[in-house]
Amino acid sequence: MKYENICTKRTWTQNGEEKHKWLVAGTLRTLDSGKQFIELNHLPDVSFYVFEPKPKDAGQPRSDTMNQSSDKFPPDDVETVDLSKPDEM
Repeated sequence: MKYENICTKRTWTQNGEEKHKWLVAGTLRTLDSGKQFIELNHLPDVSFYVFEPKPKDAGQPRSDTMNQSSDKFPPDDVETVDLSKPDEM
């Protein structure tokens, strides 16, 4: 298993000099099988699974994945949203 830090960068100016500090927000874990998940420090009992999005099928109705139970990875019915496009949310 491979572990990588998920960080956020804080920048400020002190005495006219720009300073930086890296804060560890969580961990990205990659299993030997290649599957990935992240754990964020502010949500210690929650794992977020990472996988490639499947192509959207415009004809399929939106499904409510929050109320479904499945151990399949990745699930077939995950809806992806591009956060850089507010009109998709």
